[in-house]
Amino acid sequence: TATGTIINDDNAVAVTGVSVAPTSATIAVGATTIITATVAPAGASNVNVNWSSSDTGIATVNSTGTITGVAPGNATITVTTIDGSFTADTAISVSPPPNFITIANTSVTEGNTGTVDMVFTLTLSSAATGAVDVEVTTADGSATAGSDYTALAAQPVTISSGNNSTTFNVVVSGDTDIESDETLTVSLSNPVNAQLGSPSTATGTITNDDVSAAPALTAEDKMSVLPCPNQAILT
Repeated sequence: TATGTIINDDNAVAVTGVSVAPTSATIAVGATTIITATVAPAGASNVNVNWSSSDTGIATVNSTGTITGVAPGNATITVTTIDGSFTADTAISVSPPPNFITIANTSVTEGNTGTVDMVFTLTLSSAATGAVDVEVTTADGSATAGSDYTALAAQPVTISSGNNSTTFNVVVSGDTDIESDETLTVSLSNPVNAQLGSPSTATGTITNDDVSAAPALTAEDKMSVLPCPNQAILT
């Protein structure tokens, strides 16, 4: 028995470098992006690479070049070839997650005279890192601007840095009209340093507190409820 050996006369093609695309990227916390590595030359025998992050507390990278934002800040993602240890970098900037602003429904009892404040609350999904501005605009429901409440048109409202909520008022006029509860709506628009969340429109209910007075009894009404002289009263 004998062994035959086939001697390879082909030389391995050595790696001469590596490049990445893109070379910089910005992602939000929790978001992902993919970096593509290209090993040179095109016919290199060993195109395997390793990935690493300069700060895994800011951004992580897996074995396929998928980067995930972990916390706001900057990190460098490096690809290294197995053959020759050539490297290329991508600069990653991780931005805070989007901050969403919403508005809640509310109600107020109208009163008989003067005015009362209908208080609406705006809430952010996280505390503001800088002042957040938004515009509020009212629209009639069953309530009528001018007679039932004072309209707001693109009224600016600000949530101060470090806070995650604030309030603003719609002035409601009192009356003695006997009527059903009435409504108005408030819509948010043009946010600055935040995005509109859901809901971005709220309903304000003006609760009626006026009731009909009971009619006065006439003499005939009073006579009709008196017992007859011989009427027995059961107990």
